[in-house]
Amino acid sequence: MKLYPYQRQGVNKMLSQSSIFFCDDMGLGKTAQVCTVIKERNKFPTVVVCPAPLKESWKRELYIWANITVDTDDLSSKVIIISYKKLTDYLPRLKQIGVQQVIFDECHMLKTPTSNRTKAALELVRGVRYRIMITGTPVLNRPKELLCQLEIAGLTYKFGGSDRFLQTFCGQYQSPWGSTFDGHSNLGQLNQAMHKVWIRRLKSEVQNQLPPKQIYFIPCCTVAQDEPTSFGEIEKFDTEVLRIKLPFCINYIRKELERGDSIVVFVHHRNIIAKLRKEFPDAKVIIGGQSQKNRQQNIDKFQHHSSPSANYNLIICSLQASSVGITLTKAHKAIFIEYPWSPSIMAQAQDRIHRIGQTQPCEIIYLYAKDSIDEYRLRTQNIKKIVINHTMKEVKT
Repeated sequence: MKLYPYQRQGVNKMLSQSSIFFCDDMGLGKTAQVCTVIKERNKFPTVVVCPAPLKESWKRELYIWANITVDTDDLSSKVIIISYKKLTDYLPRLKQIGVQQVIFDECHMLKTPTSNRTKAALELVRGVRYRIMITGTPVLNRPKELLCQLEIAGLTYKFGGSDRFLQTFCGQYQSPWGSTFDGHSNLGQLNQAMHKVWIRRLKSEVQNQLPPKQIYFIPCCTVAQDEPTSFGEIEKFDTEVLRIKLPFCINYIRKELERGDSIVVFVHHRNIIAKLRKEFPDAKVIIGGQSQKNRQQNIDKFQHHSSPSANYNLIICSLQASSVGITLTKAHKAIFIEYPWSPSIMAQAQDRIHRIGQTQPCEIIYLYAKDSIDEYRLRTQNIKKIVINHTMKEVKT
């Protein structure tokens, strides 16, 4: 298989630098480019750390793009593919085998300094020259989330060190519990600095043949609620809204299927998935806890199966389990019944259908209850999205 010209440029840029953030827009083939880097750099053993559901995808892509055949979790392979969950367990052995290159896929999972996986990642890269940090969404909520990733990449010196990064870009303020860096400041300066350490191309810039994407917010009912003031109220309000709006959502999905459309439905709670499966028994499902084999079978059956049954054109996805690393381009409509707090997770989920291989204009549909916690959550997402977009926007030179 042959890379697109922009992908070849990305490979060349990664090969020219020992450590880099690779932040191409979702759906532009980041894994293919990194597999090519692995082949051409020829530094082994290389360790690939990724979410567990993506291990089989990495195994497949390595064979396609680098002609490298490996098994996952094989610490004797030239390319070692492991999950973040296993990183701490494998760390002592990995430190003994002379790792030459480390690749962290979906590296925004390393945003928390106190987590075991972040501590293990920092220890793993100690003494390793070549490091690649892969993500389409390095910032999920606030600039502080970049710091651990920069430390693992060995790039904080370009920002004057970790303390300088916090003081300059993370909106220090006094809370009742002391000084905190959970804000944002000097975003324009941060944006310019990040473009010196990352590769970031957007679909609109490099893949203009990709069909357009339209986002629609559709009220399906009204549930009068105040803004929540506690986690308890959030849970209570969510339960009330879902109880009232779910029948409307089911009816909406059924009408779309009757039109012959293939649809991805994104939800969060397992009980909502169970209720949808009862209404659409032939639908495929992606949820947490599935085996990698079963997960891939569901994806393949949705992507490639043809049937007169409308339910075969539906796949129901958990947001947490399916917002990264899978392709669902058979569908050109994605319907969101529930929403996380992070706009980046929503963007990741949208790009399961709006990516290379999609041939139809895409519709992203948010079904929400008016005057409810749904509207509050969507407003909160918009505020966070402004901060993220300002940090990640393209610098014109």
